[in-house]
Amino acid sequence: MDRRITLQDIAKRLGIHFTTVSRGLRNDRRLTPETISAIQTTAREMGYEPDPNARAMAVYRQAIRPVTLHGTLAMLTADATENIYLEGARNRAHELGYQIDVILHRELALTGSRLTQVLKSRGISGLLVFPIAMSPILKRLQLDWSQFSAVSLGNTLLWPPLHRVAINHFRNAKFLTRKLASLGYRRIGFYINEQPATLQSDHGWRGGYLVEMERWGPPPAPLYRIKNHYSKTAIRKWIQTERLDAVIADFDYAAENLAYLAGLKVPEELGVASLASSCELISGIDQHYNRIGAMSVDFLIHLLQTNQRGVPDFPQRLLLEGSWFPGQTVRRIKR
Repeated sequence: MDRRITLQDIAKRLGIHFTTVSRGLRNDRRLTPETISAIQTTAREMGYEPDPNARAMAVYRQAIRPVTLHGTLAMLTADATENIYLEGARNRAHELGYQIDVILHRELALTGSRLTQVLKSRGISGLLVFPIAMSPILKRLQLDWSQFSAVSLGNTLLWPPLHRVAINHFRNAKFLTRKLASLGYRRIGFYINEQPATLQSDHGWRGGYLVEMERWGPPPAPLYRIKNHYSKTAIRKWIQTERLDAVIADFDYAAENLAYLAGLKVPEELGVASLASSCELISGIDQHYNRIGAMSVDFLIHLLQTNQRGVPDFPQRLLLEGSWFPGQTVRRIKR
């Protein structure tokens, strides 16, 4: 077998140190673009391939070292108290030797150049962007993005098109609808708050529900309700007219509100399930917010370590599927 080309071989060809070669292959911004281009071109010409065993050993050595602080990441968010991903992100960052500073609404209102300056003065190059649907500032963020590696959480950031880590809303809605059908429910309604739910799920919840409902025949007309008021009369009429035996709600508070307004016994007379169950009572989907926060940190640190800055040409999206949480608001229907 031919001998594997090493970093030392490339360094000898170029007359530079092998650590410089390593930095050039990782697009280290401390090197000039010309030097990076020369290193990567020479590596391709010489047939260099990274050694997976050496990489695995490096990861192992890093894992067994005591955790030391490598740097600071920032999470841009309007309200830290309502940030459902922050705990998971902070825990994962700590495991990897980073801390997370929370940048709140007041600082985000700064001009793009000023906010860029503030972040750089704090030594921050990695950003987690947690947009809130109701926050105009966080729908479009003006920064010098070439200075940062960034990952967005969720779907509501309109610009720029960053890499994203998000809930798989479409798959979760399909799974929940199919789960209710497997329990014997057939007339399944859809009860959501149109504005925030549509923005947060990018229509994925409704799409997954409608696609799955088509599988269970005879197919009814699409059953969905936009929750735009709290009328007991309207809700009870909707349930009775459509002869619903179960309803999917977007969040726990909507499921609890629905059960109250419907005036029916749950689950004896009506099954209720949430697409974002987070309490012991409500049946539905556990969306694993902490895991999504941790995934976003892993993704961001990868971007930092490979020196990927700026708005990506081909944004990637990592989607996490939820899991069934049985709760106490559905039951098995005997047919």
